Amino acid sequence: MLLNTPDIDLIVVVDYTAATILDQFQNQTTSTSVERVLKKLSTEKAAEIMKNREPRLPSHTFISAYFAAFRERPLPSVPDSPSQGDETLLLAAQALKASDYPHALTFVNEAIGQGISTTEGRAEALNLRGTFKFLMGDVDGAKMDLNESIEIVPSFTQSLVKIASVHMEQGDPATAFQCFEDAVKHNPNDPDIYYHRGQGTCLCIDVASNQLIQSLSSALYHERFH
Repeated sequence: MLLNTPDIDLIVVVDYTAATILDQFQNQTTSTSVERVLKKLSTEKAAEIMKNREPRLPSHTFISAYFAAFRERPLPSVPDSPSQGDETLLLAAQALKASDYPHALTFVNEAIGQGISTTEGRAEALNLRGTFKFLMGDVDGAKMDLNESIEIVPSFTQSLVKIASVHMEQGDPATAFQCFEDAVKHNPNDPDIYYHRGQGTCLCIDVASNQLIQSLSSALYHERFH
């Protein structure tokens, strides 16, 4: 029977460990080999755990603080003849209003799967699901949902502001600030835009300041010791 690489690595660790014990921990080469194989094995196991780990919501306090940074949106309007998805989206919005985040996430996922009859409703649902994905660390998934929300309703400034945060998270401030500019064009009276753009500006200033300090420190060090 052929063994896969993790099995071989485990056997190698056992053999090296046994050899190290027999050498009474005096053989540095064997000890180093054990450490090297253990590091490789633990890195692979950690990567496997992270890959298979189910995304989970952060703490209630963290989620509340994030949503508190945006103006509360009105409950989505339901058509006269609503689809199942329309009604489930309303449940998601009501759960969000009640700060029941697990149910809000469950309902919005179900609503999108069931189908939402209006473009505005689908844009709202994608905005909410994208927000939860972002909070759970699924940045790429959040980006896809928020982009689709904007494609459906280009004037949806909250989705523009939120995707700006995604770009900032990915280290792309230029695209982030372009999203803020696009949001201003659609609704120059939306205070959320200026609040979050201000936060982005402060973050960029902090990064630039740290880089400047590091540059000056390095220059002074070389001037003094070289």
